Amino acid sequence: MAFYKQTDDRLGQGNLLGRLGDLDRKLGRNDQARADYEGAIVLFKEVDDRYHQALALASLGSLGSRENPQQAAAYFVEAAQLFEMFGMTERHDAALREAEKLYKR
Repeated sequence: MAFYKQTDDRLGQGNLLGRLGDLDRKLGRNDQARADYEGAIVLFKEVDDRYHQALALASLGSLGSRENPQQAAAYFVEAAQLFEMFGMTERHDAALREAEKLYKR
């Protein structure tokens, strides 16, 4: 992370935080994973990288599906909207399916 901060590479920082979020989630450190994904989203917004922002939002949705289904569904809907901007129909549809499952809980 130090390298990305020294070079002011926000995209690199965001990508690294997203990967750390994935790792933390696999290790069961959900609070840290959430913080990683949220930090990544902030950085992706700063550099206007909507694709990676959508991926991080979908990851937040997956992470929060048990704890807060309504919030998780909102993350999936936001991710779907971003995927739609890129014509990524399969990811868009998958995110909406996940949101629908969560709204039914």
